[in-house]
Amino acid sequence: MKPYVVYSVITGAYDKLLPLDIAESDVDYILIVDNAFSGEVPPGWNLMKLPESSLSHKDLNRYIKMHPHLLFPQYECSVYVDGNIQVVSALKDVIDNALASKDIALYKHYKRDDVYSEASECLELGLDYFWRVIPQMARYKANGFQGNALYEASVIFRRHHSCDLKRAMELWWKEYLGNARRDQLSLTFCLSTANVIVNNLGISDPRIEQKYFVKKTHAVYRPDKLSVRLTAKLNKLLLAVLPQKKLVK
Repeated sequence: MKPYVVYSVITGAYDKLLPLDIAESDVDYILIVDNAFSGEVPPGWNLMKLPESSLSHKDLNRYIKMHPHLLFPQYECSVYVDGNIQVVSALKDVIDNALASKDIALYKHYKRDDVYSEASECLELGLDYFWRVIPQMARYKANGFQGNALYEASVIFRRHHSCDLKRAMELWWKEYLGNARRDQLSLTFCLSTANVIVNNLGISDPRIEQKYFVKKTHAVYRPDKLSVRLTAKLNKLLLAVLPQKKLVK
């Protein structure tokens, strides 16, 4: 079994492939793309093309993000990085440290520290619909989920063969498909449900410290600005007149 894989996903030409000037003997760098990809692959990346899928570009991206245990059975550990994040330093030692005692390691959210505040922000910004977010958060509260940890899902270190972690990832996919299409809202709940303890890596490296990763802008803006504004206005109206608004506060 190989030790490490670092992988990124580009679907629907949403991101432009970022250069990789790193060579590590124990780490394979794999770029996963769909049929919309037509660019050249810079040195350092190995290309993996996906077969046709009935999933949307976004949902296909999330499936790949959540299933390293199915995609990379030959590797012990994986690091997922969003398509708009550039790897700027060697990662072998970082992976070893991140996964020394836990099966998953994440950077904390750069602004908020609980899931329910993030849900409120998503509603106010129009990033998802009221009728998806509110029932989801209500169910989490009814299950006793405190929501007092929020992580960024743009870089994910995993020892992905852990049975509990595989269960958490399958649940994450199920929660994502059946609820809000904001995967950060369900990640902590799924990990908690599967009894997976997170190694909190602290301040967001891609956004702030940028020692190993640098966050770039997406090549294509998504979602549509008008659609987001209309969703935000609709959510605001519903939050003002319905009592369920308290569930995400």
